[in-house]
Amino acid sequence: MNALLGLDILPVGKPPATNTLVEMVDAQDGDWTLEILYQEGYQEIQRYNSAVELKQPLAFYSARDNGPSPKETPRKVRVRGPFHQTSRVFNGAMLMDTPGAEAAFEDGDAKEADDNPIRAETRCAVEALEEAHVILFCARADNMGAKNVSQFYNREMKMLAPLNLVNFLDKWEDAEETPCIQAYKFYGFPPDRTMALSARYAYEAGLDPRERKPEIWEKSRMAELEDRIILELQRLEPEKAYEETMEALRRLRENHPRIPMKPKPLFLNALDEKARMVGADVSPAAILRR
Repeated sequence: MNALLGLDILPVGKPPATNTLVEMVDAQDGDWTLEILYQEGYQEIQRYNSAVELKQPLAFYSARDNGPSPKETPRKVRVRGPFHQTSRVFNGAMLMDTPGAEAAFEDGDAKEADDNPIRAETRCAVEALEEAHVILFCARADNMGAKNVSQFYNREMKMLAPLNLVNFLDKWEDAEETPCIQAYKFYGFPPDRTMALSARYAYEAGLDPRERKPEIWEKSRMAELEDRIILELQRLEPEKAYEETMEALRRLRENHPRIPMKPKPLFLNALDEKARMVGADVSPAAILRR
């Protein structure tokens, strides 16, 4: 996430350290603000001069080992700042870092305990992801085949059709098979929605695009991830969605000759209407979200 932001501001840990929803929203005015929204409904707004000043307070409110007691944990933390200066993916988009992924790293007995806060955090994260347009699910190339990761993906994530990211590509360079192939074998990640990358190389290259080393950044494959996210966001536009739906129908006809080449006009009209509404404010999905 920090590599996508082009800034080192989110807390990092193994397992992941976030214990509440963190939203990153682009601010054209250049100001940095931290909005802490509490369970009781009230909120607190803090202002900072830079992302560097904001990093420690953000960790205090969003990281499990650094922040308030569980009774004071905010339900959401929102960061506003000029992310467009360091990130390619903030063209009207909002990035969200979720809690709950720690469930993929825990033993079964501990994970199912009634007093385990991670169960509630996981539920909160999945509910939030149901409204997201592009979801990133991360697995580790240096821990391929972990049973808990497989269970977590198939139980919580598969139905959401995420982009599956296999991190630690730097530990897989001499292997006979790519980590994406291994992820397909162990977890069932669809090949067309799976990418391998290296956060370590991204940090070595430098997160700030104005100072990073291009050759190391290319090895990290973060640029490919940025391109893919931008493409996924473009697919939400009605025109792009319409084109892809029609192309899918064409391929369906070619691969299944028994389907009539001239379907009933009623079928085409309905498909045309739904395709044009994908991503639009008046689409059924948008109305449901409101």
